[in-house]
Amino acid sequence: MEPSSLERPRRSLAARAGLNFADPAVEARFVAYYITKSLPVTRLFLVVGAISYYGFFISDKIMDPVGGEIAHMIRGFAVAPVFALAALMLSTNIGRRYQEALVTTIYMLAQLGLTLVYSVIAHGYDYAAMGFVILLMAANAAFALRTPYIALISVFALVTTIVGHLLADNARPQWIIINILALLTSITFSSVAAYLRERVARRQFLTEEALSLARARVNDLLHSMLPSYVVQRIQSGETGIADSLGEVAVIFASVGNVADPSQGIGEAQLLRGLNLLFSNFDREAERYGIDKIKTIGGSYMAVSGLAGQRVGEDHVENAADFALALQAIVARVVDDTGYPVNLRIGMHVGPVVAGVIGVQRPVFDCWGESVNLAARLESKAPLREILVSESTYWRLKQKFDVTFFADVTLKGIGRAKSYCLRGRHADSAETPINKLEMSIHG
Repeated sequence: MEPSSLERPRRSLAARAGLNFADPAVEARFVAYYITKSLPVTRLFLVVGAISYYGFFISDKIMDPVGGEIAHMIRGFAVAPVFALAALMLSTNIGRRYQEALVTTIYMLAQLGLTLVYSVIAHGYDYAAMGFVILLMAANAAFALRTPYIALISVFALVTTIVGHLLADNARPQWIIINILALLTSITFSSVAAYLRERVARRQFLTEEALSLARARVNDLLHSMLPSYVVQRIQSGETGIADSLGEVAVIFASVGNVADPSQGIGEAQLLRGLNLLFSNFDREAERYGIDKIKTIGGSYMAVSGLAGQRVGEDHVENAADFALALQAIVARVVDDTGYPVNLRIGMHVGPVVAGVIGVQRPVFDCWGESVNLAARLESKAPLREILVSESTYWRLKQKFDVTFFADVTLKGIGRAKSYCLRGRHADSAETPINKLEMSIHG
């Protein structure tokens, strides 16, 4: 192995300090999260800052009536309006996107304004340290800027303070050391506070992302176990879910011959084959708006119409198309693999009671005579045929080819007419069957 392959990737200084995620996508999400979270407070303090600058004009008039008019011009007609304008800009997409850069620019303008104010007020630089320290500390407390931006405004504050002190006529030389020391102390506290705040925010961001991912996984798990409308009701706090539905289409499909020892299929191949088969069943169920209820061995139970029919569609017709799609899936398996998979399907339209049972492992199920009738029809169906009840026949006969099969005796039900579903009429819109790429043997 080449030595270069053993070298660890170099990490930036920010990454080593815990101020940058290695994954650029994660870093981008954090920045968006951080800015969005701080937006309301930032907007509020910009408005407060605009009002405060006008308030300082009053103090300037009291301390220095002569120079106060110039201070008013700087604060009242330059800095304060910029603060107010920035607050308005944060209501726009561009303003929100570049919030930190905007706030940093506003701070720099405020620092320049304060530097000019102290240069025109009598003995201004004798107490300028107080103003510069307050401005820097307020910027760090009011605006949750990330550490690099705090570092930038800190350097800018230090440079403008030194330059202003050197150029101002009212600045006595002995005060420059005091102002610089005061500002450096403020910079130290601000930088440490900003660093710790950002580290906490980054840990909180990772925690919230982990919680969001966990919630998504739980939500996916619930949707895999329960119909969507039931999940919504559970998440809204509803318990004891049980509905009496006047008309749904119940489909029972039984895959046979897959466990025949004479075919020489091992347990792993059998499981893989059933998984591929039922996975395709699930995809067709989703396509036609069908809710899978459960699978038991090689049996597959599904219901159409639980949450009401989809707009512009008939849930009984969807159930018939779904049954035909299952038939086509098994036919494709037989053609592709040569393995004689058998399929029987029973379908009935009628009322059911549907609900959630269990606490630790909640299960959605349907009960009633309609469920029993569909299951009995499936047991009487010829191989690779779809046997439907008389009520189903009357619902489908206009658009589907449904032929009489026989009067059959159904266990626990008695004699009943049964019909074979062959397909759609030639003049009815055909439903395309997805091309299947499956193989039990792999």
